[in-house]
Amino acid sequence: MVKTIKIKCQNGISFEEATRDILFDLNSSFNFLECDEPDFILFGPYGNNIPKKGNYTRIGYFCENIKPDLSICEYAFGIPREEEIITLNTSAFSGMG
Repeated sequence: MVKTIKIKCQNGISFEEATRDILFDLNSSFNFLECDEPDFILFGPYGNNIPKKGNYTRIGYFCENIKPDLSICEYAFGIPREEEIITLNTSAFSGMG
């Protein structure tokens, strides 16, 4: 039996987009339930609807070459800037960050 995770999506990310494009690897392990009293809030960088601290864990989804801001969330997804990657065999793809 899979565990149910109550989640709310906001600031430019819909629940459908999140489960399809961001959380897809976890869909077989967890049942994601869209909820107004969530355990987790997943938010994007597309507006000013940033969740305040509360009885949930805030997860920021920072993309498009935006450095994750951990002052507004407990966890974050992000794409490192090319100058932050200190290897000769790695670089950013055009259009991917």
